[in-house]
Amino acid sequence: MNITEQEVPKGILDSIKGCADDALNILGSAFANADPPTIVAAVDDFVYRWQKGERPPADVVEDGEQARLLFGSLWGEQIVKQFGWQWAKVTFHDYGDATAFGVFSPDRSLAIYPLDFMLGCIRDSNVDVTAMLSFEMLRAGQVPKMNKKSYINVMDGVRRIVPRE
Repeated sequence: MNITEQEVPKGILDSIKGCADDALNILGSAFANADPPTIVAAVDDFVYRWQKGERPPADVVEDGEQARLLFGSLWGEQIVKQFGWQWAKVTFHDYGDATAFGVFSPDRSLAIYPLDFMLGCIRDSNVDVTAMLSFEMLRAGQVPKMNKKSYINVMDGVRRIVPRE
């Protein structure tokens, strides 16, 4: 895959961190000092409930676009905290120079695009919300080792064996 990487501009990284803080505030004070697994479980649950029509009032979360930015940022930040991954911007030259922001393992073998994944979940209730499942797989070492700089999207390989419901 023909990919180039750029550092996330400071203003955008600040915005990601601000969105994550806002999402934490929406989840409530019980999560203010929670560990990454607890926060990711709450993000996963929030998005799953969103898919089922259990949405907060519009004065809390205006729409799906805001929800994906807030909760995608929070999920990404927890991956950074737990695993030492880093935010970056990548350009996919094989796909018309499309760009995406994501979190990447230090050797760039693995990638997760939390903002894009959350958008898919929020727009389509048939998309399985596997934020927590992927986090647990990473934590348990169940994601195979990949070549450095291969930028393999972890979420492409995460599937639930037993349905959620």
